[in-house]
Amino acid sequence: MLRLAIVSVFCLIVSCVSYDRVIIIDSLVGHDTPNCIKGEEPCLTLAFAFASDHHKSSTQYILNEGTHVLNEPTGIFENLNSISIVGQRAANTTVYCTGENTGLAFIHISDLTLSNISLYNCSALRYSTSRDYGDIRSGKSLLQLQVALYYNNCANVIMEFVYINHSPNTTGVVMYNTNGR
Repeated sequence: MLRLAIVSVFCLIVSCVSYDRVIIIDSLVGHDTPNCIKGEEPCLTLAFAFASDHHKSSTQYILNEGTHVLNEPTGIFENLNSISIVGQRAANTTVYCTGENTGLAFIHISDLTLSNISLYNCSALRYSTSRDYGDIRSGKSLLQLQVALYYNNCANVIMEFVYINHSPNTTGVVMYNTNGR
């Protein structure tokens, strides 16, 4: 009974969320199968777990300690609610971007948590909200920039213990019309 009371108080303080689906990514013992997307076993790769056809609201992605290679531009999450990407410990949970145009992007997401991960070598081309008036032909195209972590029109964002390392010629974090704590 005491344990339940402690958990209840903890949830009141930090706003606990339950998710309909929990996907665990373990780069050592996982398997990229439909069973890992169902939460029956860990997935092996971020590319498989983050594939857009697997995106659903109310999903938590748990990255076990280690290095998780992101080698495809699959880290784009759009038009979802209640998404959480958490590592075991930021010092020991790394997303290592190796492919072109790889990074994390969150667009029109509500209730988003990103915590306890290090992004390494991530850089993806994203649009800013500023117009490129130097483009004489159209005069209305949006400027593009290289960014490791991109938020656009997100609400109730929690970002804690997130580190961005070795991402040359890249803006670390870009947030447009985003709020949270």
